[in-house]
Amino acid sequence: MTAYKNPFHSEKYQGSTAIIETDVKPAQYKGYLIYHRIKTNTPGGNVFDIVNDGVCVGMRAGINGAKTRIDELSGIPPRAEERPGLPAREKEAG
Repeated sequence: MTAYKNPFHSEKYQGSTAIIETDVKPAQYKGYLIYHRIKTNTPGGNVFDIVNDGVCVGMRAGINGAKTRIDELSGIPPRAEERPGLPAREKEAG
């Protein structure tokens, strides 16, 4: 079992907790962990938590959204092999 802090916690929302616990094995991307914590067949019903240093830094409805947010947070542009379907980054002029 893994636990991480949830800074988005609010007692206004049913099921919201200050600490999130999960048995899900995370994917790793650019030093962040991505937990597919809520799985459903309902569009937009999936939840992927983005975790860094034991703190949830974002929640997205899809793995690509989670990776895009990590790209934004890290400042490291994606490589083509990391993000199939996205255009490859341009070579630096030099």
